[in-house]
Parts: sequence; C-alpha cells; structure tokens
Amino acid sequence: MSKPSSKLSEHRVVLVTALFTQLAVTLAGMAVIYSCTSGSAYVKNPLSNAVFWGIIAPPGLMFVWAHVTVMVVGFLSVLFFLGLRWRKVRFLWFIGILLWGAWWVLLTYIPCTGD
Repeated sequence: MSKPSSKLSEHRVVLVTALFTQLAVTLAGMAVIYSCTSGSAYVKNPLSNAVFWGIIAPPGLMFVWAHVTVMVVGFLSVLFFLGLRWRKVRFLWFIGILLWGAWWVLLTYIPCTGD
C-alpha cells in the first residue's frame, strides 16, 4: 500500500501534465487559426482573430457535435481512469491527455477548412 503523500504527488503530476497539455494545445490551435487567416483579405486583424477563435471554436464545436464529443470524452475518460488505477497500463492516462489535445487541435482546424 502506498503512502498518502505519494498518492497526492502522483495526482499533482497528472494535474500539472493535463494543464500544461491544455495550454499547449490551445496555443497550437491559435497558431493553426492564425496560419489560415493571416493571408486573408477579409480578416483585418489575424492575431486577435486567432486568439478569439482558438479559444471559442473548440468548445462551440463540442456543443454542436455533442454526440461525437460524448463518445470521445467517454473513450478518453476510460483511458485516463484505467491509467490511473491499473499499474500495468500506467501510460494510458498520458495517452488520454494527448488524445484530448489532438481532439482540441482538430476542432480548431475545422473552421479553417470552411466546412
């Protein structure tokens, strides 16, 4: 049985990793939006556009595609909690966080495609 302090530090590592991953993918999403709007004649200020849509677009599209989002979040939750609970597959929590980041960047890329 592990000590409570080691459990707390393990959860702190998971939380910090999740927060830094979310920050990184939000910045990556902003870079994606900026790269597809910087050459447009219709966008007056591509930097503010990238900041706004890099933060607003993914949650908005998650709401629009609620059925897909529920499946993705459900699958990633299973990966995350299996990785935290089962020692043999400890790496799954990290894979779940990385896949969440990939989902977020995909959702910021969709407004660039115009679909």
